[in-house]
Amino acid sequence: MNKWILLLASLLVSPTSIANEQYSQNQCDNIKAERESIRKRMNRSYSAQQGERWNKRSDELFTLLAKYCKKPTKSAGNGGNYSYRSNPTGLLNTKVYNSTVYSNSYNDDEKRKAWGEFYKLPERCRAKKIQQADFVWCSENKVEQKALFESTWNAQP
Repeated sequence: MNKWILLLASLLVSPTSIANEQYSQNQCDNIKAERESIRKRMNRSYSAQQGERWNKRSDELFTLLAKYCKKPTKSAGNGGNYSYRSNPTGLLNTKVYNSTVYSNSYNDDEKRKAWGEFYKLPERCRAKKIQQADFVWCSENKVEQKALFESTWNAQP
């Protein structure tokens, strides 16, 4: 009896209802914007608790993008044609800037380049599974290094 019920239930559920619905292009763009905002905030100093919260939210947003933004639908009212497709392996081919060179902290290209040459990430901060105490130390070290850089930069003629 139970087998028949399961068989009938499986026949009634169509494959399209099991498949994930896709978000609109606007929703996908908002998710991407929120991830970018989190990434920018993480370039500044923050507490370990904030970092953990932002990492968790960024992971959630990444999952949403991978699951619901593969073929986003047109947003209502914008009339655009989109050929956007999210590719989970596409992130592997995305160029990632070296953290010692790239920084959103400075708008001036010369100052940004000088900061990249000045700041070197300590070995202690390069560990794959970094402890919370080390994470806090690294964050504080970067703030100290930035203050030192600012004082030397401002002292230049």
